[in-house]
Amino acid sequence: MDALSAEPTVAVATQPKRRLFAYLKEKEVNVYPTGALRWWLMAIIVWAWTIEQFEAQRTGPVLVYVMDEFDITMTQYGQVAAVGGLAYGLGSILLSRLGDRFGRRPLLIWPIVFYLGLTIAGALAPSFLVLGSVIVMGQFTVAGMSPAVHAASRDITPQMGRAFAYSWVSLAFTAGALLSTVVAAHSLAIWPGWRPQFWIGAAFASVTVLMLAIFYRDLSREVRGRIVQARADTPGAKPQADLPADQPSGYYDGSIVYRSARLWTLGATLIFWAIALWTAFRIPGPPKVAAAPVIAAPTA
Repeated sequence: MDALSAEPTVAVATQPKRRLFAYLKEKEVNVYPTGALRWWLMAIIVWAWTIEQFEAQRTGPVLVYVMDEFDITMTQYGQVAAVGGLAYGLGSILLSRLGDRFGRRPLLIWPIVFYLGLTIAGALAPSFLVLGSVIVMGQFTVAGMSPAVHAASRDITPQMGRAFAYSWVSLAFTAGALLSTVVAAHSLAIWPGWRPQFWIGAAFASVTVLMLAIFYRDLSREVRGRIVQARADTPGAKPQADLPADQPSGYYDGSIVYRSARLWTLGATLIFWAIALWTAFRIPGPPKVAAAPVIAAPTA
């Protein structure tokens, strides 16, 4: 394992055994989470990210209803999807640093609250322009939550390999897509149309916000500091650069990613596919054929 996969063994060994929900009495988790507490916090993170994926993909199963109501083509929807991809990349860049400055918890809760408002606005959208704007702003919001989700998962799983820890968060992508499909398949027979899917999404978002507000806590700065120190003490770890004393170190730790070639490659790939989708969906589809008029049979 690499230096970033070091387990803060000293901190864990001195922890007394605690009840699972004892951490709720405090604003932050002041002990390193192990055992059931670690997996409970991870389950909350994965569930929150699953719901955001559901929110982002809920339009897909009912897209035909959207196209029929607003009389739009795949070209028009593809343009909205492409702009949404650009908004996702922009949101990742602009909002990721907030997770290091203000903690992971606010960036987990407030994007869902904001998305809840967007969901209600989408359910009441009087035109495709309003709905398209909701979709684009929703992608920007989901992107703001993404860095906090990954950072929070790494906070409580530093002893796991990076790929293995990321696999738990990646599970939400599949679960969110599956959830959007299953919900649409079972609810369309009861509430046909695309607007009920937005109201169902609003219900999911409300429950998730309450769950995060009640049950999720960030690791305290002291505990995260012990994890960072354990990594620094690992043989082969790179020494940490001197940082200004009047600035939070987490803020500068977050700025390291902007010097990562992998991050810029990922961003360029995202922009490439957004442009590719825009170009592909601009290809005109088959012309609409008007239905033949029904001529009543002459009466005798």
